Amino acid sequence: MHTHWRTPALLIGGGVLVGLAVIAGLAFLQPSTHVFAGVVQPEAARIADFTLETSQARSVPLSSLQGRYVLVAYGYTFCPDVCPATLAMLSRVVDSLGPDRDRVLVVFISIDPERDTPERIAQYVTGFDEAFIGLSGTPEQIAAAAQPFNVSYTRRETPGSAAGYLMNHSAFTYLLDPAGRWRVTYPYGIDADAIVQDLRYLFGQAPNP
Repeated sequence: MHTHWRTPALLIGGGVLVGLAVIAGLAFLQPSTHVFAGVVQPEAARIADFTLETSQARSVPLSSLQGRYVLVAYGYTFCPDVCPATLAMLSRVVDSLGPDRDRVLVVFISIDPERDTPERIAQYVTGFDEAFIGLSGTPEQIAAAAQPFNVSYTRRETPGSAAGYLMNHSAFTYLLDPAGRWRVTYPYGIDADAIVQDLRYLFGQAPNP
């Protein structure tokens, strides 16, 4: 529903004068027309910190990534369809941002610690974009990393297949702001341009320092 604002007129000496302050304030009075493409987290809570491993055998706390917008996705390298589709979409997001791409990090977290070493996950994600960060860890570390976003994952045996087993998992992408607050949850299959529009709106609310 759109709100229509009527500009008050002042009748002075038979002429019509429009209040300058009203004209100047029209843009401010108009309600925001931006609608986020995902589910907005109403409290924008700061995510509890967790630590995973990179291919350089370096521990990376989530909090160390603050200062930029972070798009976080969960999956695994043996994933036949959902994970590569998500990473390809996120690659289109950062490519579409042009010179603003450095304001965004993409982090892909493995939920398959048995097969996804930090080296393997790093090699996998950089095949989509060299700047993507792949993280893995022990089963305990991964469970701790999944808990803040309520990520679900279970192992499903596939006898006779080359993979041996698959991982059923939720397939959302989570947007954190530069302060580490969870702002938006995006569903699987979302169009890259929709996320780009959300990011450009957020960039406008908090200009690049």
